[in-house]
Amino acid sequence: MRSRKPSWHLILTTLVYGKLAILTYCLAIRQHLLYGLNRRLELEFVVLTEKDKSPGKTQTSWQRLWPWLNMGLTAVLLLVGLWYLFTKIPPAELAAAFTLSQWPYVLIGLTLTIVINLLKAWRWQFLLTTPDTSPPDLSSAFWAVTLGFFVNLVLPFLRLGEFARVYALWQQTGISKTRGLGTVVVEKTLELLMIAGTAVFVVTAIVIPDTISNSTLLLGLVGLIGLLVMYLLAFQTQRVNQWLHHFTNYLPTTIANPIHRLILNGLEGLSALRNRKLTAGLVATSLAIAILYILTPFVLFPAFGLSYGLAEAALIHIVVSIAATPPSTPGKIGVFDGTTALMLASFGLENTAVIAGYTILYRVVVMLPQIVLGAIAASRTHWQWRIHQL
Repeated sequence: MRSRKPSWHLILTTLVYGKLAILTYCLAIRQHLLYGLNRRLELEFVVLTEKDKSPGKTQTSWQRLWPWLNMGLTAVLLLVGLWYLFTKIPPAELAAAFTLSQWPYVLIGLTLTIVINLLKAWRWQFLLTTPDTSPPDLSSAFWAVTLGFFVNLVLPFLRLGEFARVYALWQQTGISKTRGLGTVVVEKTLELLMIAGTAVFVVTAIVIPDTISNSTLLLGLVGLIGLLVMYLLAFQTQRVNQWLHHFTNYLPTTIANPIHRLILNGLEGLSALRNRKLTAGLVATSLAIAILYILTPFVLFPAFGLSYGLAEAALIHIVVSIAATPPSTPGKIGVFDGTTALMLASFGLENTAVIAGYTILYRVVVMLPQIVLGAIAASRTHWQWRIHQL
């Protein structure tokens, strides 16, 4: 039995949030499939061309105001957070906590975050591979993935990161936007399975009451169902297409045709699963990403002299990931920090200065590479967003 373990109600809460995350991913997939079909407005990312820069192309007042509103909200949240931090913890204690940290571990954490981005780009290469086409180069996939993370950080309310990277990849390689968007469904399913597997690891690594064993069983069952669905979509594509075509026949033609065309292109993103070599690559990269996600908070424990293990690091990753999934504040300010601090407190850590120091460094390790690399990706492709009337 571990000497330090989170209380059973915290584990139960984690599993409940896990089920909510499953619903969130399902809704996200549905949003991708029905995107733009029944909306008055279409939000998209476009590359600035000379035509776009012509005098006839002018931004609306709302478009010009939005970045300033976003920056203002970020500044207010930062000021409120700093005020709250320094009213609760004397600056001298917080500074002492940072002097105790071992900065090489922070550099390792920063490296892990960059490697995770590279692995996600590599995995996306596997997903974009078809029998008739070659995958995009790793550089294009990497900058597109990085741009997606950056957009979700600075524009969290719109959740346009997935669309941003699809457009970035199309702009760099010419790969169909609907084909790229179809791979997002597979990627989200893989991430869901990895989160479920990580949750099972946490549950089995920590002694918990029998009263929540049913939740663990349900989580594993959801993972098996996800694998079954992916199998049907990958290997029974024609049958699934017939079912979907039968369903869309009941819809008006103006709606049915775009849905059917989008689904057909989306199923193309599953073609990689029909190749054993590519499937092995998808599984290997997904497992590597899941492991590195756990190691990222784990390597920061020694920086503050904390003796927690992989189970605690995995639990931090799960809860923070679930809390950060819904649209929230720019840079996840408050959500990311509050969840991390709450988890450390639940482990029995009472030193508030160490909790604050760890939370700040964990944010730096996770967010700094996304912001720096994302800004570079945005400058490389000159991205700007606008609204089009359908």
